[in-house]
Amino acid sequence: MTSAPLSLRRVQSKQDLRQFLGLPWKIFAGDPAWVPPLLLERRMHLDPKQNPFFQHAEVAYWIAWRGEEPLGRISAQVNRASLEHRKDATGQFGFLDAVDDPEVFAALLREAEGWLAAQGLR
Repeated sequence: MTSAPLSLRRVQSKQDLRQFLGLPWKIFAGDPAWVPPLLLERRMHLDPKQNPFFQHAEVAYWIAWRGEEPLGRISAQVNRASLEHRKDATGQFGFLDAVDDPEVFAALLREAEGWLAAQGLR
């Protein structure tokens, strides 16, 4: 690992999304208990044209980087259907995977929390 500062980049392009989806293969490469998901299914899951969740939700994705090395990922979701049903201001996060580094996890969670707060959620 380099000594470059940790940075988070929001997923913007198809290439970014490919990196986001492929990151678990890097993180869990040496874990004999890890069962990789079907990449086709994961792509379909995050495709707004194929997943009805996106009809009532906004989602943002980030990748944590140290230099040019991806170290973790996270998503944050505004689920309008859930907000309407529960009558609260709760945001959600998911796709949280990272190397074993508390700094990376803390940065990912802060980023998702900040984005959700900017959406008026907690």
